Amino acid sequence: MEKIKEIIELINQNDLDKAEKLTKIFNDNNANSDVGLNLLATIYIKQKKFDQGVTILKKIVVNNPAFVPALSNLGIAYQHLNKFDESIDIFMQCIKINKEQPNVYNNLGFILNKKKCFKEAIQYLKKAIKYRPDFPEANYNLGISNFYLKKYDESEFFLNKAINLNNKLSEAFFFLGEIYRKKNHYDKALKFYLKSNEPKTTTRVLESLLDLGYISEYQKQIEKLSAKDPENRRTAAITSYLSHQYNLANTYPFCQNPLNFIVISNLFVNSSLTKEFLDELQNQIKEQDSMWETPERTTVHGYTTKGNLSSKNLLNLNKLQDLIDIEIIKYKEKFKKNNSLFIKNWPNKYSYYSWSNRLSKEGYNIPHIHPSGWLSGVFYLQVPRDIKNKEAGIEFSLHGDDYKIVNKDSPTVSLIPKVGDLILFPSSLYHKTIPFNSSEERICIAFDINKIK
Repeated sequence: MEKIKEIIELINQNDLDKAEKLTKIFNDNNANSDVGLNLLATIYIKQKKFDQGVTILKKIVVNNPAFVPALSNLGIAYQHLNKFDESIDIFMQCIKINKEQPNVYNNLGFILNKKKCFKEAIQYLKKAIKYRPDFPEANYNLGISNFYLKKYDESEFFLNKAINLNNKLSEAFFFLGEIYRKKNHYDKALKFYLKSNEPKTTTRVLESLLDLGYISEYQKQIEKLSAKDPENRRTAAITSYLSHQYNLANTYPFCQNPLNFIVISNLFVNSSLTKEFLDELQNQIKEQDSMWETPERTTVHGYTTKGNLSSKNLLNLNKLQDLIDIEIIKYKEKFKKNNSLFIKNWPNKYSYYSWSNRLSKEGYNIPHIHPSGWLSGVFYLQVPRDIKNKEAGIEFSLHGDDYKIVNKDSPTVSLIPKVGDLILFPSSLYHKTIPFNSSEERICIAFDINKIK
């Protein structure tokens, strides 16, 4: 028992390497007990080795299906792997064994929020609070459920309660800012945004300053951001937008005019690419593990492959990336005289992060950027043939889906891609796809090149 306590203490201290060594010794000496194996799985989950954790946990629950700690861990592992339905099934098994489990109810609420099942999430989150009223995360998740149901007063109540229980919940401060933004109380919104360190906080602070008419303070913030973090893609996106909306000079140095950096080429014309090659690549893509409508809902009515396709060593994809490398060299050469940091600080070394996107009838991608990329691109394997107007096209703009519109005259660039088309653009540029009514799929490979320091 003392050894178990020592291991748990090491896990709580995040000394995972030492905890793993001691746990393996414990398991060797105790015939791989369920308790010891579950501890090892806990460590793997904290190390983000989710598949290894799942393998161990499955063995435990086969032999001991009523062992709630292992069941709960298995649900958490599935949650991290975005296997939400499997996770829900496991957590429901936990509840059948023991109804008084606030952590399990909270996890269910969290997952259902991810699945946009907000009303159902509320039911479970209220049970979490029933059994543990001082549960900050459950109150936060309940605040999120109500926020997306547009019940802003209820959301504000639970978010404030979460902060009172744990004032380090940065996300709660951000969403309180969002509530006041929705109510047009920009001064209050700004106060809460400034207390948050969420990725979107900078965007909202800059918006709020201009909403309040604080032009000089806005410009000071831009100066600070330019000195501190001059290559931030989120900041580049919002400053490009706000500069146009408020007719201000864009002084943020990364990429002031991203719409000018869109380049389209066709690899059927520029290379030895063949239809047979594309068919093979398409089949390889379809064999990869995919998710229907990603939790962030960037994809609607479509599949997105999981993980980095470029790490899977797909022969045809590797060949395609060799061709794309040539186009990237041409791209850099085209803009070599530009003074933006996007060009001046071009990566000497870069890596690919790629994924495939398959849209079905009425499918589309919402406006988004790729904040971790430098240069982004999309290559088209299949485009529906029976389309009308701009259907299945891609549209670039300065406007994010949740930016406040001041001037409706926001510039856009629309392209109707063909099979074999490659489109390259700055990762800070907002883009979306247009829904289509064809029964044929729209299949593409999207990618970022990421700077290697």
